[in-house]
Amino acid sequence: MTAVLDTPTVVPRLAVTGVSKAYPGTQALSGVDLEVLPGEIHGIAGQNGAGKSTLVRILSGIEQPDGGTVQIDGTPVQLSTPQSAHREQIFTVHQELSLVPHLTVAENIYVDDLPGTRLGSVDWRTVRRNAKKALQELGFDIDVRKPVAQLPIAHRQAVEIVKAVGRDARIILLDEPTATLPRHDVVHLYAVLRRLQSRGISIIYISHHFDEMYEICDRISVFRDGRKVGLHPAEQSSHSAIIHAMLGSVSEQTSARLAVGAGDLPRLGTGEPSEEIALAVEGLTDGAVLEGVDLTLHRGEVLGVSGLTGNGQTELAACLFGARPSKSTRFVVNGRPRRPRNPTDAVRLGLGLLPEERKTQGLVLDMPVTKNVTMSSLGRFTRYGFLSGKQEARTAQRMRESLKIKTSSVRQPVVSLSGGNQQKVALAKWLVSGAETLIFVEPTRGVDVGAKLEIYGLIQDFVRQGGSALVITSEIDEALMCDRVAVLRRGRVHGTVERAELEQLGESAILQLFA
Repeated sequence: MTAVLDTPTVVPRLAVTGVSKAYPGTQALSGVDLEVLPGEIHGIAGQNGAGKSTLVRILSGIEQPDGGTVQIDGTPVQLSTPQSAHREQIFTVHQELSLVPHLTVAENIYVDDLPGTRLGSVDWRTVRRNAKKALQELGFDIDVRKPVAQLPIAHRQAVEIVKAVGRDARIILLDEPTATLPRHDVVHLYAVLRRLQSRGISIIYISHHFDEMYEICDRISVFRDGRKVGLHPAEQSSHSAIIHAMLGSVSEQTSARLAVGAGDLPRLGTGEPSEEIALAVEGLTDGAVLEGVDLTLHRGEVLGVSGLTGNGQTELAACLFGARPSKSTRFVVNGRPRRPRNPTDAVRLGLGLLPEERKTQGLVLDMPVTKNVTMSSLGRFTRYGFLSGKQEARTAQRMRESLKIKTSSVRQPVVSLSGGNQQKVALAKWLVSGAETLIFVEPTRGVDVGAKLEIYGLIQDFVRQGGSALVITSEIDEALMCDRVAVLRRGRVHGTVERAELEQLGESAILQLFA
């Protein structure tokens, strides 16, 4: 690695000082300081919600900070728009690439700077020649006449990077660049980044996978809850140090209860599951993220699936619910050996999914509580082709009272409810549908402590009444409340821990287990 890391006379390529950003109800960044040196590959690690994406948006000119300063090579800059960031030679390769799919590779690279002929037309020969040369310099042999839509994701990333380099980038931000890449493309990406580093270009590398950072980064900044909580030279740090910085610690309450035995730890399940299988898969593979996943959830059990964010949790939930193509050697739902072909099929089999993105995937925010509660079971309220609004309203009112949903009326739009009450509406939808097994993905993310306790109580009640729950969570405290915990890492289940085993582990061992 070529960056000079400890020479005090080096002026940082990028210096972020005291940057803060708040959204309604959320402090996304709090007084963040960050320095990136010329020719440095600087990693940023952190869980979802740690503030990484907000910082990327600020440095990309998409968002404006509430306070703080940004300097490039010692000069203060105002990154008020993406165009102003480009003028400062800052370019971002987002997870969702910003290329124009129907344009060719060459057109995408030079779309903002097409060379002309003496007659005033575009010199396409020069465009294609320069594009091919720029790609080859970074080790890519790509047909520059092809539309970008026909390229694999690794080649699209290459086009984005070449586009930035061709505009004399000083800083390139890479947001989860390996999220969908197979290993051989990841290795090629690393070689490209090292070439850019040798040219003096500074790179900010953002990833959920801190093991990648040890392979490619010079230093790693760790974010948690909107703050930078650590700076670690990659060659002098350990994985455990990064893990502890990212995850914080197990809560004092949970630690104390663990110390006196697992029996005193808050419990989501009954502790007495039956032998009947509620949900089971063997060898589940989606061809991209998940590989050979084995899971078994019994009737009356709460099974936790935990690990650092970005290890396949969202993909696993989608595959189990039939919303993502997958293959497996065995698939059992509520005692029946059958694979859900799609979400409608999953609902018929008695499955329900409460996704992490409840606002966009679990609810229709502009619709009233009534319609959200009944939308997965309209057949129950329809007779001779007519929908009974009165029956819908009675059912929604019953759910409102049962789940203690705080709303002035079941006619109130869901968008006006708090995060905790929105989650209750999402749960009510599946209770009305008659779901026997529920898949929760980050069930308490974005809700306050009081709402968390209420949601835990709802899970407990559901299981005590004969249901089963799969709780996919990156919250360690939440995972420890389950009957068993399966550890998901890099798209594979690396063992399942019985609740009784947890009382034998200290805090450090618990943190290491879930990393």
